[in-house]
Amino acid sequence: MKCHPFGIDVCMVKIGSFRSGLLGGGKAPDHNDLLASYDQLANIPLSMIEYFGKFLESKEAPNPQLVLDAYLALAEMSVG
Repeated sequence: MKCHPFGIDVCMVKIGSFRSGLLGGGKAPDHNDLLASYDQLANIPLSMIEYFGKFLESKEAPNPQLVLDAYLALAEMSVG
């Protein structure tokens, strides 16, 4: 990134699959007539979201504390 000459360190954090409430905050699509034309394929996105949501509630889901710990470690890093 072009911030280095200004003494600004930049870091991009891609946390991946952690429970965040994001799935519950989505809006259902308004184009039900189009989805109905997809026949059985119309259910695939919803099935994937439901499966993913169940995974995030399971014992195998990653611990969200890992994200917090990573952010804190970044904040405590020395400049450069």
